[in-house]
Amino acid sequence: MSSPPVDETALAPPEGAPFGAKRAFALLAAFLGIQLGVAVIVGVLLAIRGLKAGAAAAVDLRVALGAALAGTVLATLATLHLVRRAFRRPGGGALRVAFGWRRASARACARSALTGLALMAAFAIAGAVLPVRPREIGPLARAATAGGRARLCWAALAVLVAPPAEELVFRGVLYAGLARSWRPAIAGVVTTTIFVALHLTEVGGYWPGWLAIGAMGALALRVRLREGSLWPAIALHATYNAGLVLLVYAR
Repeated sequence: MSSPPVDETALAPPEGAPFGAKRAFALLAAFLGIQLGVAVIVGVLLAIRGLKAGAAAAVDLRVALGAALAGTVLATLATLHLVRRAFRRPGGGALRVAFGWRRASARACARSALTGLALMAAFAIAGAVLPVRPREIGPLARAATAGGRARLCWAALAVLVAPPAEELVFRGVLYAGLARSWRPAIAGVVTTTIFVALHLTEVGGYWPGWLAIGAMGALALRVRLREGSLWPAIALHATYNAGLVLLVYAR
């Protein structure tokens, strides 16, 4: 069943509804904090193991990816719990609309999925002809080129976990909160900028990667607003990442 496009007036906070930029940033901080907390715990456990073994503990890519996977899942579940609590407060119905917490038609999701694949294909072609090459990539990008179980874990994280988690947090919670406190255009720019900034540790100085992530984030926000639902944005994000996974495996 198709949902009508989101009504921008629903982004205006109803009287008594407290959700805005402050709470959106707080939820984003909680999401990132849980991920960081899991990484710290894993690092401490590795250090303790190294001390017991009398040697420095090497950080296995599979361990790092396992920590990233666990941290993202836990952070998403915590964010989802807080979001559902917000829906039960006064103005919760308007929040559902503002977050894109609605169904979308299969056609809208399929169209968005094709858009994600096309975007990835365009940047793959551009990356093949550009003289710039990636350098100083992060652990997730290293896992993608490592092969074996590390690459498989990276692929699962990229296609199955990251799209719903990041769309809920960025195009759902963060954008809705910012758009209820600021102008929607400013909220969109800030949301996409933060999204790109949090991925810079993986692409390093590879500026085409910045453009690719920025374009994907902007398009995901566009389809999320056009369809009034997070599902098309999740579909676009998932197929964009799936295209990247296929490209890595093909190489």
